[in-house]
Amino acid sequence: MAGLVVILLYDPTDTIAFSIAVSIALLGEISDHIDGFLARKLGVASEVGYVLDGLGDRALYSALILSLFLRHDLNKLAVWLLVFGQILIYGLRLMHGEWHAKVKTVRGLHVLHWTFMRLWILTYVVQDAGSAWSLSSAHLVTSNFLFLAAQKSLAWIAVVLLYYAVHLKVSEFVRQTGE
Repeated sequence: MAGLVVILLYDPTDTIAFSIAVSIALLGEISDHIDGFLARKLGVASEVGYVLDGLGDRALYSALILSLFLRHDLNKLAVWLLVFGQILIYGLRLMHGEWHAKVKTVRGLHVLHWTFMRLWILTYVVQDAGSAWSLSSAHLVTSNFLFLAAQKSLAWIAVVLLYYAVHLKVSEFVRQTGE
């Protein structure tokens, strides 16, 4: 549900709607970390919670990616690969619970992917916040050539890390099952 609200309200030309969309995305991100931590800490983690948590993550990140795509001139291939990557991660999550846990390389790549993905999304949110909230200093930073080059690079780094992690996990799965 949060993903739908974000995609409907993410409009830097409407300060209130933009502020609500960003607040919901931030609250979703924070609550995701808190509820996962508490479920593990209190020993109440469940398979249903794991599946629903993953679905919520995919919905929120896909909504953010699509919102950015609708507002910016983003590379269509990168956007498609990132959204499809969300589906791939969820599929692996359903097929093999803790899909990233057994192979340390996959876990590391997964963490790096999410870090670069969040940074990439954040660069656009900062850029849009400069417009929505009339922050001239944000415009100075986000119009800088190095910022723009980093912005483009972060998406492709996230794509490469994601698909390499998926490749390693699928290869391991095939070796284990002999399929």
